[in-house]
Amino acid sequence: MSFASRDTTLIEALAKLDPLEPNRYIIALGPVDEQFIGSPSGYIATYIPPSFLSIVSAGTVKKIIWASYGCNPESFFFGYELRDGGYTFDIGPRVPQELQSFVDEMSGSENLRSRLRVQLGANKSFVAWSRTTWICSNIPLKLVHQLQWHACGSYYAKSSIGFAWNSKSEPMHHAWNDMWKDLSNGDFQRIIGKELASLFISPYSNEGDTFALIKQQSPGHDPPFIVHFEGEPVHSNLEQYHTAAPENVPSSSNSVARNDGTCPDQRVQPTSAKREEAAPSRMATSKKVGRPHSLEERELKLKKGERVTVIETMGRDWFMGVNAKGIKGYVHGSWLDFDERKMYKDGKAAAYLQFRDDMKRLLVPGGLHDFPVMTNYVNACDKVDCKRRKEDPSSLGICIHDLGTLLSASDSYSYEWLKDGRNLWHPDRFARFCQAGQAERLKLRAECMFVMYGKLMDKFRT
Repeated sequence: MSFASRDTTLIEALAKLDPLEPNRYIIALGPVDEQFIGSPSGYIATYIPPSFLSIVSAGTVKKIIWASYGCNPESFFFGYELRDGGYTFDIGPRVPQELQSFVDEMSGSENLRSRLRVQLGANKSFVAWSRTTWICSNIPLKLVHQLQWHACGSYYAKSSIGFAWNSKSEPMHHAWNDMWKDLSNGDFQRIIGKELASLFISPYSNEGDTFALIKQQSPGHDPPFIVHFEGEPVHSNLEQYHTAAPENVPSSSNSVARNDGTCPDQRVQPTSAKREEAAPSRMATSKKVGRPHSLEERELKLKKGERVTVIETMGRDWFMGVNAKGIKGYVHGSWLDFDERKMYKDGKAAAYLQFRDDMKRLLVPGGLHDFPVMTNYVNACDKVDCKRRKEDPSSLGICIHDLGTLLSASDSYSYEWLKDGRNLWHPDRFARFCQAGQAERLKLRAECMFVMYGKLMDKFRT
């Protein structure tokens, strides 16, 4: 399958569309690298089926109001508004037959056609509806204005009278708790239903860990969001991103009971006392599996031997830790084996930490205009050939030796760690971080990083 984002045709076509209304978002991901995002700022995509791309390029489409990719390249649905005020859609030729029959019935009525929505999922699953008429296949039991699901059992459904949701994904579970951690006692259904602009769950991720939560936008501010792609760090513009959830936030449809006070005194207790001064970031290894208190969701769930970055001292031998997935939570000192020799004090480690933190901040969907300046973090290699190549304006200004020096300061530096990190720089995946019109230029630079990561991985094979 060819990706239309490699041609200026797609960029020019999307530029002809009117942006969506405030607090209106469309996020669609396919099983490979198909991506479509619509927002009040415009549209970005890596792939639009040729049949629909030709329609958009003609200039008769005012805005795209719905998008969904199926489990094969010829299974898709795009709903759109025309310049003349009408509404219609384009549907792929290989959607399930029962869905095609339903769509054929709806298309005969202008009233039903304008309200038709189709959400496609993995394993030929789908939900389609128009007003009060609907059909579904292969979706989780217990299941509308918005509907998302994953085969793991996670789902989100919203209607005019409320919403229902259930998360089987730990990263999404933490993100939900963090998004609503400031809520006080009250009508959670009403408040969350009013403030949540969009919740997206990719049906094609392996574990159901690819998702996006976006709150309503306040005048003069960017909309608060939490976005996670499976195998990558969590991206968020929230001022403080903690996993600790207040007692009254409904964490999921099958919420667990809180500690009844019978646990030892080392349990994390809410307190207004001033926290101890934060210690320097340092690495530790988990000595146990799970949490000190299995039902305490504010504690970080650990695996034996898992590496944890300790970022803050909380008091009474409790720490705030971050695992490799970027999830934060409380960790008790009795569960950790600290490696004091790995304290981040030297210059190389400080440069790596700055690089790591900057990438988490910069690499958010649709936000990147210029490629990160890599020489801000490292430029140590003085080999003659490397210096000559680094002076080339088309280069990143660093060589593979520089990148190796930078990344090797991470305590996690290994073949598998490089393999996971390389995915971030895959050109087609990197495109989602780019602002409209910048993807083609920035993808070339991302490809340079991708190649250098691969060469560093090769050193572990020899």
